[in-house]
Amino acid sequence: MSTSIKDKALTRLVLAQKDMALADLLLPQPGVVHAYAAIDNILSALVWLHDEKPAKDHGKKISRFRFHYPDADTLIPRSKRLEKFLDKSHAVRYRNADCSISEFTEIAHASEDFFELGIKEVSRVTGDSADTIRDSIRSKAAHERSEAWRDAVGQDQENRFQYIQNEYPGRRGFTTAATDLSNFIALNIDTDAASVRRLLKGQPAVAAAIVELKEKFRLLVQCVQGWNAEEITRGAETPRTPGEKVTDEEVDGYMKTLVTSGSDFRLVALLSFRGTDLIEHMKQVWASLAEAKKKVKAEEDAKKK
Repeated sequence: MSTSIKDKALTRLVLAQKDMALADLLLPQPGVVHAYAAIDNILSALVWLHDEKPAKDHGKKISRFRFHYPDADTLIPRSKRLEKFLDKSHAVRYRNADCSISEFTEIAHASEDFFELGIKEVSRVTGDSADTIRDSIRSKAAHERSEAWRDAVGQDQENRFQYIQNEYPGRRGFTTAATDLSNFIALNIDTDAASVRRLLKGQPAVAAAIVELKEKFRLLVQCVQGWNAEEITRGAETPRTPGEKVTDEEVDGYMKTLVTSGSDFRLVALLSFRGTDLIEHMKQVWASLAEAKKKVKAEEDAKKK
């Protein structure tokens, strides 16, 4: 097996692993899209192992997988339902269809089954152990995290920490900087295109845009945290007599609520762009324009007669 083919297969497994991780974070409806995306990437990896470029059409890719792995239904019983998994993913993505927990769970489990098959097949073809293949996937994923935007985000985070620390004297500055919300925001940008990965690695404009994206998300989290703490505190307020002052203990209690109960939530923002959707949409637009132009021409020709 050539190094190029192995690298392409491993790249697809890296993408699959990322999609599986996202699926675990999300609710069934958005999660099922990522769970099937993981399966699709694994199918691509398995087809690449036979020195064949995977088709972009999902249905054709499933057919080529079955061709190369005729015993797939025995290896992975859930593979019998690949077409149904694809239909469900498309229905959710393009028609905003509902997805039950059981449907999501089955597709998520199928992605795990296929991932294990992918590890096993790469191991068989290359002669490396399964643990070596897993290490290669982790190493490749880490290498892809060397993009310039990660350095920019890290530098911005360091600058913010220093700025906050300098704003307050003594120990309070460090405590305030250490508990700043930006320290607890995870951000990742992924793509399935090698050319775009190269842009992510070195394009300054991309790095600047991603730093700004993280800052916007921090402001969103800050708004939610403050509102959440306010709601919790309001429910715990005790009636006070006119002129009664707020005690230091009450202030400390509010701050504790803000940092603990007010922050007791998880917020996941899923942003995505699919160029294939744009291309399909433009094809429809162009077809409509061509049809309209044809209709206008026919009307003009009719008037001349």
